[in-house]
Amino acid sequence: MYIKMYGKSGFSCIHDFFTLIKISYMAKIVKIEVLSLGKILGALYAVFGVIGGILFTVIGLIAFVRTPVAGFMGLPMLVILPIFYGIMGFITGVLTAALYNLISSKIGPLVVQISE
Repeated sequence: MYIKMYGKSGFSCIHDFFTLIKISYMAKIVKIEVLSLGKILGALYAVFGVIGGILFTVIGLIAFVRTPVAGFMGLPMLVILPIFYGIMGFITGVLTAALYNLISSKIGPLVVQISE
């Protein structure tokens, strides 16, 4: 049996041939980088926009059979929705991170449990 430490992060793992015991610890999220969260949420929302655009296109193509004008509305949504959702996701991420940083400095950070 031996103990293996992983850096200064506090993660540790005790194990031998048959057992694996994971140790966890509590960590605090003191600050969130504003642009980092903005980029992540922008990309995530853009993926949601692609999914929504595909749904609009499929529904538009089905409607095209009955009304040609309704069918043409679905195709532009394949381009418009990902761009719009991506921009809105970026703005949401920036505002969320900024508000979190402001509020957590007043009432304390979020505490999460992290395990290996």
